[in-house]
Amino acid sequence: MTDSGPSDRLAAQRQLGAALRALQHRSGRTLRELEKQVPVSDSSLSRYFRGDAVVPWAVVVEICRALNGDPSEFRSLWETASALSPERPAVPPAPASAPEDGSPAAAPVAFRQRLRLPAGYPRSRLRAVAVVVSAVAVGACLVAYGVRFAAESMNSDASRASSGQGAQRQDSGERRAVFHEAEKARINQVTIRDAVGARSGKAIARMDYRDSFVEFTVVAASAGPRAMSVRYSNGSQDDAGGPSCASHSLSVNGVVANPVHYSYTGWENWRKTEPVTVVLREGRNTIRFSRGDLFTELDGIELA
Repeated sequence: MTDSGPSDRLAAQRQLGAALRALQHRSGRTLRELEKQVPVSDSSLSRYFRGDAVVPWAVVVEICRALNGDPSEFRSLWETASALSPERPAVPPAPASAPEDGSPAAAPVAFRQRLRLPAGYPRSRLRAVAVVVSAVAVGACLVAYGVRFAAESMNSDASRASSGQGAQRQDSGERRAVFHEAEKARINQVTIRDAVGARSGKAIARMDYRDSFVEFTVVAASAGPRAMSVRYSNGSQDDAGGPSCASHSLSVNGVVANPVHYSYTGWENWRKTEPVTVVLREGRNTIRFSRGDLFTELDGIELA
C-alpha cells in the first residue's frame, strides 16, 4: 500500500500558500512591500506562498493584518497543513510486551512491512535482523549527537571570537534590521506628503496638534530590548531664525519613554538618529510618536 502522507502534506501546504498568494494579488502589494510589515524576509514569504513550507500561524495573522484579510478564513487550511507537517511529532505506539513463555516478542506490524519478511521466517534470523537494526539506530543517534555537539562547539567558539572583537551577536547570528514606513503606520491629525529623498517617496508632516500621532505596530519574535533608529528631516528654526533641534514624544505599548531628539538637517535632507533602546514584548507591540518641540517630518523607523 502506498503511503500518501507526503503527497497529502504537500497538497495542504500548497493550498494554504495559494490562498495567501491570492490575498496578496487582490491587495496589489508586492512581496517587497509586504516584507516591510511582516517580520519575515521576502524569500521566506515566497516559499510560504509556493507551499514549500508550512506558514507559522503568527505569520498568517500578520499577513492578513497587512493585507486587510480575515485570519479565520485561513484557519482550517492552516490546521490541515500543520497537522500533516512532519515537524509535529506523532504519538509513538505502545511497546509490545514479551510473551510470558519467554519467546521473543513479535515485531511491530510496521517493522515487518518495511522488512517484507515472508511467512515462516526463522526466529533466529529475525533476532539477528533486530540486533542489526538496533545497532544502526544507536549509531545514527551517536552520529547525530556528535554533529550537534560539534555545531554547538563551533557556534560557541565563534561567539567567543566575535565577543573578543567587540561585535554584538546572537548565537544564531545578527538580528536583521527592518524598516517600517511612517505613512503605513496608524496616524491621526498629520499629513502624508510627497517627499524627495524619502524611502518610498512619502513622509509624515505637520504633526502639529495636541492629538497628532504616528503609531507603528511591530511584531517581535521574543521579548527584550531592540535598537531603534528614526529616519527624519528637521528644518526647524529658533526665534532668531537660526537652525534648531526638535523632538517628538515617544511611548512604547502605552508606556511613556524618553523623547526622541532630532538635530537640524534642513528640509528634504533625510538622516537617521543614533539608535535608542526600546523594550518590546513577544508578539505585537505599538511604538507611538506624538507632538514634541518644534517640527520634524518622519520617513520611518528601523528596528534591529
